[in-house]
Amino acid sequence: MIRVPVKTKEGVCRVMRTRVPRTRTFECYRKAEEEAPELLKQIYAVISQVVEARPTEAAHRSAVLIERIPSDWPYRDQWLKFLDSEPARRFLFEQVLWTYFFDREETWETTWPDQGRPVAEYVRKAMSPPVARPPSPRPKAAAGAAPEVRTRGIGPATAAPAPAGTTEQFGPGDIVEITEGRYAGLTGQITEITLVGGFKRFTVRLPGDDQYFDVPNFPLFALKKAN
Repeated sequence: MIRVPVKTKEGVCRVMRTRVPRTRTFECYRKAEEEAPELLKQIYAVISQVVEARPTEAAHRSAVLIERIPSDWPYRDQWLKFLDSEPARRFLFEQVLWTYFFDREETWETTWPDQGRPVAEYVRKAMSPPVARPPSPRPKAAAGAAPEVRTRGIGPATAAPAPAGTTEQFGPGDIVEITEGRYAGLTGQITEITLVGGFKRFTVRLPGDDQYFDVPNFPLFALKKAN
């Protein structure tokens, strides 16, 4: 996951949603997708190798990573022939580096290169820890009347229990993927578990455009462990 500081709002960041932005900046990347997809795959692989060899480093810059590529990397000649200048090769490397950090589960913060920063720097950011909050008290219903519980954006709270065979167990702090409803496909962190009508409901912290936000009332069947 990549987030980028919003220049007009100090201290505010925007979570990026596009793996390969549709801008002129990524022209080299799209050219490689069409003409040399295997080279693109191998640049990604060598970036992964170099970054993961130093798991404790909290920041990475493309200029440093390029120097760490093994001298016997078998795709070096193809890389040199595909692009006819050193700046173009570094530019492509920078774009593949973006996709690599975009694919990470953890959050990395970066900025586009500008006059004061010749290359982008990627800095690891820890996800905000869940805020400990006591479960919300359940309202008492009048005798003979079932309490009406409304959810926010994920369908009725009176959903059926989890399908037979579901054995997933979750707790606060677990990283999960949403599989149902308007947030399907997003990955977040469980911050709270409550009981509604005898069924577990999960509050999940999800990434927004500028910050993380807590979404309550996910049923068990709408979650799965993130890979």
